Amino acid sequence: MNSPGISSLIAATLGLHAQRRQTEFEENKFSTDRQLTLEEKIEDLARANQQLLEEIARHQESQRLLRQSEQQYRFVFTESPQPQWIFDLRSLRLLTVNSAALGLFGVTREEFMAISASRLLLPEAIPFFLRDVAIPCSKAQSRGHWPLCKNDGTQIAAEINAIDLNYDGCPARLIVAIPVRVRQ
Repeated sequence: MNSPGISSLIAATLGLHAQRRQTEFEENKFSTDRQLTLEEKIEDLARANQQLLEEIARHQESQRLLRQSEQQYRFVFTESPQPQWIFDLRSLRLLTVNSAALGLFGVTREEFMAISASRLLLPEAIPFFLRDVAIPCSKAQSRGHWPLCKNDGTQIAAEINAIDLNYDGCPARLIVAIPVRVRQ
């Protein structure tokens, strides 16, 4: 015979045991849910990381193609048979020159880069040149014939084609000079 005290104790023990099993079940469920949530977050982070790696790869490829394109354009500019140079529209400082222009003027790159764009002209043409520089040139266009002065003093006339552009963050003008005749 069981006394009421023992029955209560057994019932309490069974109740505690049931609570313990319930707590263990809930802890296991919580742990499992937490593990699943953690795994989902890890998967989300792995996907985000993969997307970032793909974006970085696309960016690096774009940068490579941009450098390659820039090199091609520089080559086309430098090796063009037409004399070309770029000057700063604010200071008239020469920014770059191609090989044909160096040959036309009979100077080295260092000599060419040491002068201003106005020094390429005959002195009497400088006021006209300064007025022309003030006129925007957003599309490639002929700017007329200009008297140029070579390093040895020889005067030549050239048809000047120009377009304004941004060169290394500087408002600039690209000049393409087509010699039309030689004056002695």
